[in-house]
Amino acid sequence: MSLTNLITDNLKFAISQISVTLSSKFVVLTQSQVGQLSASGTVVTISSVTGLDTSATYVKVSGSSVSDYNGIFPILSRSSTFVTYSVTGPAGGPVVCSVEVGDTNIYTANKQDAESSFEIFEDGREENIDTKFYICKSDYSTLPSKGEILSDGTTSFKVMTIHDDAVGVTRRLDCASEFER
Repeated sequence: MSLTNLITDNLKFAISQISVTLSSKFVVLTQSQVGQLSASGTVVTISSVTGLDTSATYVKVSGSSVSDYNGIFPILSRSSTFVTYSVTGPAGGPVVCSVEVGDTNIYTANKQDAESSFEIFEDGREENIDTKFYICKSDYSTLPSKGEILSDGTTSFKVMTIHDDAVGVTRRLDCASEFER
């Protein structure tokens, strides 16, 4: 392989990757309930709820007519009757929404669409590996593992295999996309 081809291949690899945010399965600590959402600046407050678990670190919001308010967000403050979180979109309200509090892991990864490949398991199952994610290992105390389901908010990915680089800096996740909304 010539030096030109090597540089071109590495450049294509770098350009083909985009940074994405992935979350692991959301573990619900308080079941879904209807709350009243209001916002001031970029801080959103959900009130009119009861019995929220005060150890929760994330809030999962759905059903809001303002799409920027829906999703999984780190909690800024909370009590058993309210929760606040931050958004980047326009503030507004009040609107009604469904709210759950719980825990999850959030990862920032570089995404690379893979040429379709198959992973064949001992039990005869075949999985289509179609996406690879690269995570900096030192940024996280808990890393995704084989079999874990991750989501980028649109698509769920099952981690089929993991590969740690030789120097222990990055972890590559070979994934099969499972669902698309």
